[in-house]
Amino acid sequence: MYHERIRQIENLLIAPLQPSYWCGKKDDSRYEDTSGREGDDDTGGVWEAEPEGTPGVQCQRLKKIFRTRGGADVRAVEAVNFSAYPGQIMALLGHNGAGKTTTMSMLTGQSCCGL
Repeated sequence: MYHERIRQIENLLIAPLQPSYWCGKKDDSRYEDTSGREGDDDTGGVWEAEPEGTPGVQCQRLKKIFRTRGGADVRAVEAVNFSAYPGQIMALLGHNGAGKTTTMSMLTGQSCCGL
């Protein structure tokens, strides 16, 4: 009994260090491809199913293009799609310059969409 309890405690401590704890397993039934897209991104086309209910915020094909002084267009945000549901936490993740702040500025009305 003592050894079983120690093994349970070890498993609890080690679990968060395993990739499967954070990423799930590829055959995990919680994930299904509901996008209708083929694996054209880093996730390989694996998407979590949309929750039931009406989204609190929904964006489709959100974009922002800045025009430089030289007249060249710079795409800060291009074709962003997401749904945020009440009672859930949503995060924008990305590297520096990915457009996270620009996206939040558009959502809060500090910046307009498009050009």
